[in-house]
Amino acid sequence: MNKKASLFLATTIIWLGGCAVTPEDCDPSSGGFIKGVTCKASGSYDQRIKQREAELSDLQKQKNVLGTTSDELKTEYTSKSLLVVEEQKEVHQLGIQITTFQDRLDSATNMSKREQGQQQDLLAQLANLQAKAKRLEAILAAKSISTIEYERAKRENEQLRRELDNLMDKADAAQM
Repeated sequence: MNKKASLFLATTIIWLGGCAVTPEDCDPSSGGFIKGVTCKASGSYDQRIKQREAELSDLQKQKNVLGTTSDELKTEYTSKSLLVVEEQKEVHQLGIQITTFQDRLDSATNMSKREQGQQQDLLAQLANLQAKAKRLEAILAAKSISTIEYERAKRENEQLRRELDNLMDKADAAQM
């Protein structure tokens, strides 16, 4: 074949091949020389580059959003952790107050039978409060605690505090 015919044939093949090539088909790592020239001539290779750049841009935006969300979650976690630590301290203090009150009741002497009955009743209620406080301490000491569990523990701590105050008022009224 002469050079003109070969050139015409090659040009026709490249031109026809260019019509059949989509940007997805233009992977520079496969396909060979003819496919590469066809992709470049048809503009599919440039379209593929633009698509990839758009995908990269979208992924970078998603990464930025996720990074911001991650930072917000870390800040919230730190804040919640501090709240849990404060609640742990309050529950621990409540346990100390219960023990101190139990010691006070145990040391009461010269009581009538009725007062001894009241004392035993108060001690039983204090033992119950002590058990609840220990359970609450264990919940708060867990490595991870959900917001719902934290709120529940906080309400329970407040309830235990009210119950202890009521028992102390009863003991004061009975002069124990």
